[in-house]
Amino acid sequence: MKENQRVNGGTATTVVSTQIVVSIIIAGKPDNVYGAHKVGMAHQLDLVRNAIKGKKSPTNHVWRFMVEAPAVLNNDVVLWVQRWSTACNV
Repeated sequence: MKENQRVNGGTATTVVSTQIVVSIIIAGKPDNVYGAHKVGMAHQLDLVRNAIKGKKSPTNHVWRFMVEAPAVLNNDVVLWVQRWSTACNV
């Protein structure tokens, strides 16, 4: 929201913004329980990171990578969470 205000004969613009945080969950099947899945998952995580990195939101703000961490690991499924943030004018 932009508001024009008269300040000492001039005009000042006030812009109110907020931060949007998005979590992306990437699921994969591990090759074994000893960590061999990390190579395949690392590639998948890179693909997602590269697809978003440098892109802009509809409000023309750049998406920023925040963090990446495993969410759940068991013998059947490994889940990773990536968090991204961008600004948004309200």
